[in-house]
Amino acid sequence: MTTLINREKVINLAFSPHELIHASALTTSDIIEAESRHIKPILGEPLLERLREGSYQSLCEEYVAPALAAWVRYIVQPLLGQRCTPCLADDGNDFYNATTADNVRLENLQRTLRRKAKTLTRRLSDHLNSNAELYAEYNPENNPLNHISIDGNIVQTF
Repeated sequence: MTTLINREKVINLAFSPHELIHASALTTSDIIEAESRHIKPILGEPLLERLREGSYQSLCEEYVAPALAAWVRYIVQPLLGQRCTPCLADDGNDFYNATTADNVRLENLQRTLRRKAKTLTRRLSDHLNSNAELYAEYNPENNPLNHISIDGNIVQTF
């Protein structure tokens, strides 16, 4: 299956150079999952297919790729410990011995990554809605972000 971005692009867009994550820590199925769950509902199948064919390069580079990369990072972040390092405790047991502080740090990181991914997805949606005439395959009525949003326990209808 062709994806909108590759693993190297995810690394470049979603990780800082100081994080030293190798592209092999990500799988194609991670990208497929993020694309299917978070990007396809916004774009719709017809626009998604046009992007896969190489159309609308600026849309893909400026809006779709950053949002998709952020969702991939959100999905893989909890898995990186197992994928990137040997997870052996000091006594040699084959499990990750996380402390409460580690769990709190991971929860905070996940919350931050989710907020970032949602912001970039909203940016993509807003761009598509403002420029719908440029993308014949886009149907704003099918975009779930155009129906209702709950942000900070405030229900917003569009």
